[in-house]
Amino acid sequence: MPKTKKRKMKIVLISNTYSPSPILLVIHEMIKERGHDSYYIHIPVYQSNFPEEFYDKIDNEIKKVYDGADLIAFTCMTNTFLACTKFIQRIRKNSNAPIAMGGIHSTAKPIECVAYSDYACIGEGENAFMELIDRLSENKDPEHTPGFYAKKDGKIIKNPQGSLVKDLDSLPVPSFNLKDQYYIFNGKLACMDDYKNDQEMLRQYYTRYYFMVTSRGCPYTCKFCINDVLKRLSPEYRIIRKRSNDHIFKELKKMKSVLKYPLTIGFADDDFFSQSVEQMKDFSEKYKKEVGDIPFFCSSTPHSMHEDKMRCAVEAGLCRLEIGIQSINDKTNWEIHGRAGLKKDIVRAINIASPYRHKIQINYDLILDNPWEPEESVLETLKFMFEIPKPCTFAIFSLVPFPGTSQYERAKAEGLLQDQEKFIYNNDIMLLKNNSLNTLITLYGKYHLPSTIIKAGIFVRNVRPFSTLLKKSTVPLWRFYAYYEGLKMSAEDKNYIAVKMYLRAPFKKVYKEVKRKLTPKKKSDIVLTTETLAENKAEMLLNIETKAIEAKTTSPVKLNVLSN
Repeated sequence: MPKTKKRKMKIVLISNTYSPSPILLVIHEMIKERGHDSYYIHIPVYQSNFPEEFYDKIDNEIKKVYDGADLIAFTCMTNTFLACTKFIQRIRKNSNAPIAMGGIHSTAKPIECVAYSDYACIGEGENAFMELIDRLSENKDPEHTPGFYAKKDGKIIKNPQGSLVKDLDSLPVPSFNLKDQYYIFNGKLACMDDYKNDQEMLRQYYTRYYFMVTSRGCPYTCKFCINDVLKRLSPEYRIIRKRSNDHIFKELKKMKSVLKYPLTIGFADDDFFSQSVEQMKDFSEKYKKEVGDIPFFCSSTPHSMHEDKMRCAVEAGLCRLEIGIQSINDKTNWEIHGRAGLKKDIVRAINIASPYRHKIQINYDLILDNPWEPEESVLETLKFMFEIPKPCTFAIFSLVPFPGTSQYERAKAEGLLQDQEKFIYNNDIMLLKNNSLNTLITLYGKYHLPSTIIKAGIFVRNVRPFSTLLKKSTVPLWRFYAYYEGLKMSAEDKNYIAVKMYLRAPFKKVYKEVKRKLTPKKKSDIVLTTETLAENKAEMLLNIETKAIEAKTTSPVKLNVLSN
């Protein structure tokens, strides 16, 4: 039987997250190894409430690359989904190429994604996406590719899962061929090869962090995590698969040959300390030899903390360690969050990490705004924060029940998600809701007020006028903190465009508010059109800054990249 002839394809990969997708850049290399032309576009725009003209302008730029494409693919998280659909809708007007969506939101909500795309990937995407490309290039029924939901003749075809990558070393390292990588910077499309000798531009593209994924799989049962989504697909996702240290350093060597500006490496594994002591010792020795003085940060769980691992990591160049506490209350952690760690495990982890607190930054993750957590449990966590040895930092998150997780199913069953666009898709895990304890935790965890003042606040939190003030001050405190950190970081990065924006922003907001009050409109004069609604959205842009700023100011080590 004659062998089917494959046609050479042009494939365009698009990511609209904060920093370039490490998984898409791996797929980018895999496509080229198959003999196809591959292009990667990074659009650092994940908000969906900009004026429509803003997305039109970006589309006019990126269509210079996707014009003539045979396949276009997006990676998508829940908080980038709405913005992603805006780009897809515009691409549809200019291109007949089929569109695929991957990422954790595609896995959690494949039917929702396939409403906008032709193919929605479920689970890990590398093997499935390569098979989709093979089928398209050979003109073989791509709608029946394992690992994808597909749309054909108005019907949705639900195919079985694709296969996981069992050997992570079989994957290529992310591409550093800047000739095929494009970046939307200041509203214009830039080919990164034109800036390969411009370290300031490379810093804008890759940011001050270079993110890596060195393992996949998770044995834990956290009900809020993306791994909860994956393990519902298959128990195989419980098994930890690791890249070898040789494979990791192959990537780091390539990175080091291109990026020569001061940066920090972010190991984006859910639990970097899950490796054995022997593996950590080997990593430490090779890191010192191959990478040198480039610092890195990573995350750990209380269960995986070990004195020898901690020592080896610090000796290698660890500058920041994230330890997930979430809550100090055992009942909240186990029954609500599904975390196996008890208070005694958290205390043990803190005792291991704290001796290094003057040498590196120790950060503890907390989750607030939990609708099922009683106030007594939150208060217990706040009081425990006083006991943690200082200096340390706290990454404080607002609980968002993301689609596909156990907490999402519970919230939906209990009628807590009446407006999912507001409470999930456009919700900000970095912005706490207004309430007294949130304000006190913010004042202590972010503003570093003395514990004596916070204890006084606990005592008077239900007494007027303190109760009124504390209940309404969380959001303003968070916004001011985010504004200050964003301005400071922009200055440190020499991003003068961002500095200018920050300096002007408060005056613009005041000017608009004064103008609005001085020129009142009669109710009969206001006509609700798509144009006026877009204008109203434009006025909300300053409120969106928190997302972009906190994405920089908090080390985003728990990235949704397992199926990007």
